[in-house]
Amino acid sequence: MQFWNFGVQMCALNYQTADRSMQLNTALFMDNGRCGYVLQPDFLRDPNFNPFDKNTLRNVEPWNLRISIIAARHLPKTGRGIISPFVEIEIVGLSYDYHSLRTKTKSDNGFCPTWIDKFDIDIICPPLAKLRFVIHDEDMFGDPNFVAQACIPVCSLRQGHRAVPLKNAYSEEIPLAALLIEVQIQNAQEDEEYASISDLRDKMQSLMDRQDSVKSVADEETQNQLQEYRDQLTQLTNTRETRHQEADSHHRKRTDEEDEEA
Repeated sequence: MQFWNFGVQMCALNYQTADRSMQLNTALFMDNGRCGYVLQPDFLRDPNFNPFDKNTLRNVEPWNLRISIIAARHLPKTGRGIISPFVEIEIVGLSYDYHSLRTKTKSDNGFCPTWIDKFDIDIICPPLAKLRFVIHDEDMFGDPNFVAQACIPVCSLRQGHRAVPLKNAYSEEIPLAALLIEVQIQNAQEDEEYASISDLRDKMQSLMDRQDSVKSVADEETQNQLQEYRDQLTQLTNTRETRHQEADSHHRKRTDEEDEEA
């Protein structure tokens, strides 16, 4: 994905290898009717655009993506026994948009596991981001074993409850296998906490980059500063998630009341 996101017009890929890179490449060309051609976003043709500097993005709205992993069905077996699945969620795009999260493990249930796990993700550059779901089977040693996957361009997401068809490592659909999710999208700048959250992330990244540049162990003062930023970020993130949950609860209650009146 790094080469496409830098504006490269043509890349060489190993189609014989069923790996993450090929799955992300398949997702990239899902748009435009899967004709094999995708128009670059306008900002990629801006000579001032720098993929490592988010301040060079022009006319791009950051998203707050809220995903609920609800359940799955008809997951294929990886061996003789019953699988114990968990879902890994990845956002893959520009370097500052990378996220990797996971649900809890559901023991011995590959037919219809249920999670109801919620994730709140900020994406600065949605046009170049891909959402990747990977279902793993956690074995008796705690090691993950690939079960199924699905990759989707973030800008192709639709809000509401969605059944995502699951695919094998070669991006071929697995009959009947699906992941049930709920998607909510809004402009991240509409959140009152977003500016503070973004500022804290920039400060943390600046400290870590400065530490890497001198290739030395961080001193106690730097470690304390980083921990302070982490604590503030956790507090702001929790506040925003609580407010989102209250708003969702109020919306569902109002919808139920309207349905009863109808």
